[in-house]
Amino acid sequence: MSFVNTIVIKSYKPPIFILGNRRSGTTLLRLMLTSHPHIAIPPEGGFIIRLGWKYDRIHFTSRNQIDRFLVDLYKSENIQDWEINKDDLRERLLMRIPCSFPVLIEEIYRAYNNQKFSSVKRRWGDKTTWYLNYLSQIQDYYPEAHYIHIIRDSRAVAASYKGVQHLPDDVLESTLDWLWSTRTISRFGKKIGQQYFYEIRYEDLVTEPERELKRICAFIKEPFEEEMLSYWKQNREMQLEPERHMDWKKLTLREVTNERIFRWKTILTDPEIRKIESLSSHSLEEHGYQLQMDHGGLFDQFRYSVRKSSDTLFRSAKRTLREKVYRLKYLLGLDNAGYE
Repeated sequence: MSFVNTIVIKSYKPPIFILGNRRSGTTLLRLMLTSHPHIAIPPEGGFIIRLGWKYDRIHFTSRNQIDRFLVDLYKSENIQDWEINKDDLRERLLMRIPCSFPVLIEEIYRAYNNQKFSSVKRRWGDKTTWYLNYLSQIQDYYPEAHYIHIIRDSRAVAASYKGVQHLPDDVLESTLDWLWSTRTISRFGKKIGQQYFYEIRYEDLVTEPERELKRICAFIKEPFEEEMLSYWKQNREMQLEPERHMDWKKLTLREVTNERIFRWKTILTDPEIRKIESLSSHSLEEHGYQLQMDHGGLFDQFRYSVRKSSDTLFRSAKRTLREKVYRLKYLLGLDNAGYE
């Protein structure tokens, strides 16, 4: 058991974690929520997990500990996107000691809120897609946190991957990625229960944004605010999404639209659609998506079932090994570049 579980953590309201596969609308939802007058969710950080490996058993009581912590924090490339003054942050953290690791993390998010919005919002959150592999660790830090899982049609996700240079172009790989992500997050949601976990479909959010945002606000116990619908204006005025991400996130500068829901039909070939549906048919139907192809062939069904099962075992083993390797390299000071 980590040290943080023995500490009473002071907080305003529970943090909000947005979860989902890449290209599933997580950034859209982040911008909508951060446009709420009570909520601020920065661009992806990614440091909670990595810093936690090194510091979550430490009780912070001295300036030297804070200084070492800040050195590691500012090695993260993403923290530069937050534009937090390091000296100001140091003073904020020093004011919180003696304290635990989760308290320091919370203070970093509050510093972003204060600097970006010129006032301290009472709610902070996070949107980092690869956190899906470390949700139990996050829950240890913030037992009362709320999690929102946004799901998008696997065929649309595969089509969207094709437009992004750093993502796999092969639909088999993108669909297996989607299956792993969706199942991992959903299993976590069942574990913690509906009090802390909420699922929403991307397609519903962009078709009926006001209705869906009201439901989300009811879940996180915040009033609905009209500003959430004009998130794109705030993004233009305040550059809520870093400039270096805009090549593949330029739609966040436009009003919400559902025009891209079925764009995958014109991007994907019939063989590609058949592959995606054969792999993810059960999960697609479970989440209310209709299949386009006939999948009656028993041989193909068997072949893709074997592929799914073997991939699940392989990915589970690979990610467990990667976690151990990254953790060891990080603790030895050999790698601070981050990963997915």
